[in-house]
Amino acid sequence: GLDTVRLSIQNAGTGLERVRTLNFSTGLTAAEDLSNRRISVTTQAIAARVYNSANLSIDSSTGTSLTFDSENFDTNGLHSVSSNTDRLTASVAGKYLVGANIRWAGNAVGVRQLAITHNGTSTYVATIVAPSVGVTAIEQQVTALFNMAAGDYVVARVWQDSGGALNVEYSATRSPYFWIAYLGT
Repeated sequence: GLDTVRLSIQNAGTGLERVRTLNFSTGLTAAEDLSNRRISVTTQAIAARVYNSANLSIDSSTGTSLTFDSENFDTNGLHSVSSNTDRLTASVAGKYLVGANIRWAGNAVGVRQLAITHNGTSTYVATIVAPSVGVTAIEQQVTALFNMAAGDYVVARVWQDSGGALNVEYSATRSPYFWIAYLGT
């Protein structure tokens, strides 16, 4: 679990190795004299990178949470592809770096917005772009640092006012992607 650390303790003189599990939720399970010993701690990063494998149609003048049906990786159950697929949920309390990348279909009318919201209410960061003359696709990226409690979640939301539905386009390497990485407490 996240409250335990597995220690491999090796005596530098004899080469004998002992393995101990330290439980930080109830205190240490074993006290060790660490003189003349090397401690090796292996941890796994807490992070996820998710994407949607198809275009997403976004109605004009309607704030929309992006959904994500696929995962590049999810090391600690931060995302579900079956329920609340728009969310990345903190598994432990601490600081998280969160980001999203999208590509809008070309359309010269209106503005485009990409935002990250925290727990469904507060918009902490947003980027707004007005398209240039022509119909070139617009790419947006947003990144923010969040202080999250275990169970808090973030959502990538978009808005556009082109006058009709407009796609957030799928691109195998860049859109739409949403990611989160735990940085520590």
